[in-house]
Amino acid sequence: MCASNPERYESHVIQETSAMDPETMRHMFSHPYSADPRYIAIIEPSLTGRDVFETRVASRHVFELLWNVYRLHQRTSTIMDFCRLFQASPTTTARWAFEIQVHEFLRRQQTIHLVPLVQDKSKLVALQLAGSEEYRYAKGDKLLANHYYKPDPADFPTVDSFLLIRRSRIASPILAIFHILWSAREHHVSRASLRSIDGLPLSKSTSQYHVVVSQEKTSPSTLFFEGGGGGKKSSKKFQVFNYPITFTATPVAATQSQ
Repeated sequence: MCASNPERYESHVIQETSAMDPETMRHMFSHPYSADPRYIAIIEPSLTGRDVFETRVASRHVFELLWNVYRLHQRTSTIMDFCRLFQASPTTTARWAFEIQVHEFLRRQQTIHLVPLVQDKSKLVALQLAGSEEYRYAKGDKLLANHYYKPDPADFPTVDSFLLIRRSRIASPILAIFHILWSAREHHVSRASLRSIDGLPLSKSTSQYHVVVSQEKTSPSTLFFEGGGGGKKSSKKFQVFNYPITFTATPVAATQSQ
C-alpha cells in the first residue's frame, strides 16, 4: 500500500524497528505469525518443507535498522550475537553482517595497505582513511572531502561506498571507491556507476582507486568494468586494488590477510 509513497513506507519501517527490543526480535523470527511485522519481515515456506514457515528480514536496509536498535539495548553484544536471532536465510544475513562490518571498519581513521590487482602485487599501497560518520549521497549532492558516503543505488548500482581523501601530505586527492564482495565471484562495475563517478565534482588531479574489499584474495579478473572501463586500468589515475579482510566475533576487530 506504500508502493507509490516511499517516504510513507520508510516512516512505517522506522516506526516498527524503533519499537523493537532484542526479546521481541527473537520471538518474531523464531515464531512465524506470532506478530504482525508488516514492514520489517517476510513469512515464507522453509526450504526444509512447504508446510514449515520461516520469518526472514525484509531487506538489508531493515537489517541495518534492526542492528542499530539491537546494539542500543545490548551494548556489549556483537553483530554475530545479533545474527543468531535469524535462523532463516543464514547466508543472506551473514552477507549483510559482513557488509555492515566492512562499512564500520572503513569509517575508522586508520591506514590500510592495498594489494594492486594490475600492477606489481608485491608492492602494497598505503591508503590513509579519514575517521568519518556515514553519509548518504545522491546524484547532484555536494561532495565533501574526508566524508564516508554510501551512494544511492539508483545512481551507483555497483558501488557500495566512496571516500574523497584530501590530505596536505599527498600531491593530489584520491577518490577511494569501495566494492564489497561477500564471495570471490566476478563483480561487474556497471556503465551507470562509471558515468555517475565521472560526473562527480572532482578536480582533474583526482585519482580513482577502485578497491575490492573481500574475505579472501581476489584475482585481476574479479572486477569487470562494463563499457570499456577495463581499459582505464593501466592509467595512473584509475587503479584497481584488493583489500582482503576477515573479522573476529567483534565487528570493530579486523585483521588483514596479506
